[in-house]
Amino acid sequence: MENKSNETSTVAALLAKKKTLRTIVMVLSLLILLYGIYFVAKLVAGTWEANNTLGIVGLGVIVVALSLVTTQLTTVEKELKERQAKE
Repeated sequence: MENKSNETSTVAALLAKKKTLRTIVMVLSLLILLYGIYFVAKLVAGTWEANNTLGIVGLGVIVVALSLVTTQLTTVEKELKERQAKE
């Protein structure tokens, strides 16, 4: 699949991209929530070990990925608004 910029994509393609990005944002948000619950449960249960601290790096990676996907989603939404304003 060739990589198209938002300016050359059709409105239908942008709407499909927006839907996909929203799904990804929801999945990543759910992963962050579950990851947080897991770590809180470890703390409450008192089973936290020194090597569990490295597990927080995974949470940080998910947060960075969420930020990047949210930025892409915002860009797509902005392009769709601009096209709707032109019509």
